[in-house]
Amino acid sequence: MSETILTKERITFKDIEQIGFNLACEITNKILETLLESYDKEAMENRDKAKYRHKGYETTTVKAKTGLVKYTRAKYLVKQDDGTNKCVYLTDEELEIKQIGQFSGGIIDLIVKNIKEVSYRCTAENINKMLYTSWQFDRNHIEYKREFGISEK
Repeated sequence: MSETILTKERITFKDIEQIGFNLACEITNKILETLLESYDKEAMENRDKAKYRHKGYETTTVKAKTGLVKYTRAKYLVKQDDGTNKCVYLTDEELEIKQIGQFSGGIIDLIVKNIKEVSYRCTAENINKMLYTSWQFDRNHIEYKREFGISEK
C-alpha cells in the first residue's frame, strides 16, 4: 500500500489522514462483526431450547459510527401466549441492537444529544457531517481499495 501512495503524483496529509481513518473504520467493523457473531453463537448454545426454536441464520446490517456493520445471526421462533409464533433474534435483543430502525445505540445517543442542544435542522446537518465520512467509505470502498491497491483478503 505504501508503494501505491508513494507513486501517486501528489498526496497530501489530508489524503493520508483519510486513508488511516478509513482503514481504522474497516478494522473496527470487522472486529464488531466477529464479536457479534461470537456472541450470537454463545447465545445459541445457552438458550432455552424448549422456548426458542432455531430457524436458521439471517444476515443483517446495522449503521454504526464507524460505518455499516454486516453480521449473521440466528433466528428463532417463540410461541406466544395467544398461540402465534414470533420471530426473534437473541443477539439483537440482548445487546439492544436496532431498537430504532437500523441505527446503533451510539448513533441514537448522538442524535438525542444534538437535539437537546440545537434545532432539528442543525441536528440533521451535524449527524450527516459526522457520519458521512465513515458511511461514505462503505459506499465507495471498492473504488477506494482499487485506488490504493488494497486487496479484499
